Amino acid sequence: MPNRTTARRRFDSAGFTRAAGIALPIILFAAMLLFAILVSLRYANG
Repeated sequence: MPNRTTARRRFDSAGFTRAAGIALPIILFAAMLLFAILVSLRYANG
């Protein structure tokens, strides 16, 4: 039983790190894109 719990814990941590590694670049890219759009809109309006 304890082996199964440790394995499950390891699997959860590995899945979380993998999801974070996949999502972080996407979030950073989306944030940069949003910032660029906002800046361009501000310059276009002003």
